Amino acid sequence: MTNHSKKCEQNASRGALRSILTVALAIATTGCTNLSAVGDISNSLSMASSSWNNVAGDIAESCQRRLAISSSSGSCDDQLAASQGLATANNVLRAYFQALGAAANEANFSVGDGLNEVVDSVNAIPGINTDQVEAVSGIFGFLANLGTERLRERELRRLIDDGAGPAQDVIAMMDELLVDRFRLLLDDEERVLNAAMVTWINANQPSIGTSFERYCTSPIAVFVNGGGDASSYALLQEYCGRFEVLTERRAAISAYEKSLVTASQALQELRSNRTELSGRELAGKLYAIGSELDDHIGSVREAFG
Repeated sequence: MTNHSKKCEQNASRGALRSILTVALAIATTGCTNLSAVGDISNSLSMASSSWNNVAGDIAESCQRRLAISSSSGSCDDQLAASQGLATANNVLRAYFQALGAAANEANFSVGDGLNEVVDSVNAIPGINTDQVEAVSGIFGFLANLGTERLRERELRRLIDDGAGPAQDVIAMMDELLVDRFRLLLDDEERVLNAAMVTWINANQPSIGTSFERYCTSPIAVFVNGGGDASSYALLQEYCGRFEVLTERRAAISAYEKSLVTASQALQELRSNRTELSGRELAGKLYAIGSELDDHIGSVREAFG
C-alpha cells in the first residue's frame, strides 16, 4: 500500500470516528433532556392540591360547628355539596399535576374511569357555572385519553397546551367559589360563638366582661383575678378552643389564597416556555415558584394541625 493510500485510509477512519462521535453526542444531548425543574414543580403542585382538600372540607365542618352551638336549626347540605365538589376538583387537578410529573420523568400514567361521577360532584357545588364544570370535566377526559403508555417530552408539551389553561380556570373557580364563602362562614361561626357562649359565660362569670380573647391568651391570670366557678371555667375553655380553630382557619384561608395564585403562576410559566422546558431560565423561575408554593402549603397544613 502506498503512503498516499495509507493516508487516505487514516483520514477516512478519522472521518468515520468523527461521524460516530457526532451521532453519539447528538443522541446523548437529545436523550438526556433535563426536565427535573418541571418534575419538581409538578410534585409541589400535587402536594398543594392535597392540602387544598383540607380547606374545602372545612366548609362543611364550619357549618357543623356553628349548628352545634346555635339556638336555631338549620342544614349543612349546601356546604357539604360544596366541600365534596371542590375536593373532586382538587383531585382532578392533582391527577393533572401528576401527569405533568410523569411526562417529565418518562413514567407511566393512568387516570382511570369516573367522568360521570366527577361531573355530578362538581356540578353540585353551589354557584358553579357551566364553563367551570366543563373545565374540570375537560381535564379529566383529556387525562383519561392519554392511556397508560410511557409519556415523553412531546406529551408533556401536549399536556401543557391542552391542560394548563383549563387547570388555571379550575384554580380561578376555587378562588371565586371557596375563598370568600369560607371567610363569610367563619365570620358567621364567630358571630354565633360570641352570641351563644359570651351570654352563657357572663351569666356565671360577669367579671370577665368582654375580654375573652385576652383570657384565651393568658387564661390563668384573668380567671384567677376574676374568681369564678367550675362551670364558667369549662365554658371559657370551650370558647377558647373554638376561637383558636377560627384563628387557625383564617390563617389557612389566607395561605390557601396565596397558594392558588402561586400555582396559577407556575402553570403560566409552563405555558409561556413550552418550547424550552429544559432551559435554565425556566428552571430558575420554577424552583423559585416551587419554594414559595411549598411555604404556602406548609402554612395551610399547619393551620389544620
